[in-house]
Amino acid sequence: MSRRDGMIKRIKQWWVELAGLYRHFAVYMVVIILMVLIDGITGGSWWFYWAAIGWGVALVMHSISVLSTGWEDRKLKEALEKEKEKEKEKEITREK
Repeated sequence: MSRRDGMIKRIKQWWVELAGLYRHFAVYMVVIILMVLIDGITGGSWWFYWAAIGWGVALVMHSISVLSTGWEDRKLKEALEKEKEKEKEKEITREK
């Protein structure tokens, strides 16, 4: 596998991880809203926020891991584009 193929594979993996983060956030919102509704209907003390805080911390950690990897992958993508430009320049030079 060439360096370029490795970069492409990492970029694709980052997009998969980003989609997973969005799904995680969507599920978090749906479940927390349901818990708020259940908590409101049943009355008593408010307990949903404990789950919201705990799961929210996990969601923040997930976000940090995906988005920090995204920065690295953006830099890899920039390097890949520069490499493509160099290859094009070499081809132009060979044709002359």
